[in-house]
Amino acid sequence: MRKRILALLLSILMIIASIYPNVIFADTNVTVKLPNYKVKLNETEVNNSYRQYPLITYKGITYFPMTFYDCRYLGLETTWDNVDGLGISKMNVSTPYNANLQKNKNNNTMTASIPKFNITINNKIIDNSKEEYPILLFRNITYFPMTW
Repeated sequence: MRKRILALLLSILMIIASIYPNVIFADTNVTVKLPNYKVKLNETEVNNSYRQYPLITYKGITYFPMTFYDCRYLGLETTWDNVDGLGISKMNVSTPYNANLQKNKNNNTMTASIPKFNITINNKIIDNSKEEYPILLFRNITYFPMTW
């Protein structure tokens, strides 16, 4: 009897999943690309082909890596902990540019994900799941859309 009930439940779940695949098994992975144009930050050209954390594009918007050095270069600060998640805020200090190059060339098309951890920007909590251009996670680094 138990096997029949289990088989029935699995059948129902498979039917529902085939009708509503994006609701049941929501995929948080998204396709990102390297920009197909030159990018300059404060008059410094960025070599996205060989950067460990290149600028990327998603839905036609450029995304910036929130690494320690990249944030400091733009006068930003990030904080992270397991309870509060990610915090991004403006600071009054900036540091010199750090290219952070690697030996291997980046692919033009790659995969990022939409993180589910808490995100606070200038002390305001945002709901990343409702953003048209959400904050992304790529190579375990948070990426910020250059729309805000």
